[in-house]
Amino acid sequence: MTRRATSDIDQHIGRRIRERRLAMEMSQEDFANQLNGTDGVSFQQVQKYEKGVNRVSAGRLLEIARILRVDVGWFYLGLPGATPPAYEADPDADAFVGSREGQSLIRAFATIRSTQLRRAVMNLADDLALGEALQQAAE
Repeated sequence: MTRRATSDIDQHIGRRIRERRLAMEMSQEDFANQLNGTDGVSFQQVQKYEKGVNRVSAGRLLEIARILRVDVGWFYLGLPGATPPAYEADPDADAFVGSREGQSLIRAFATIRSTQLRRAVMNLADDLALGEALQQAAE
């Protein structure tokens, strides 16, 4: 019996698993231990999932999504042809959201309850981004 090679999709999903796990500051071993509640997974198996060497089954992906606190569809974001029409993928934004820095910023922003203050933070971020873009264009 020959083994089927994993596809670009499997590698994409593996990268997304790793991004989210790292954003949650969870080690491969801790992640594997949480997956052990289902049917026993070693941290080496987690490595294989993250590298796209081993394919993640639908049931396992659902369990991973639960542990990483994301919707199953999150793993497919940025994959050509898999993005719903209502959402235009932005690889830079997706990578940022999956980073530790992005998760930290999201947590901090989520604690701001004032709509007025949230708007002020968003305006500040827009102004800073515009200023940086103008500076780069001038260089």
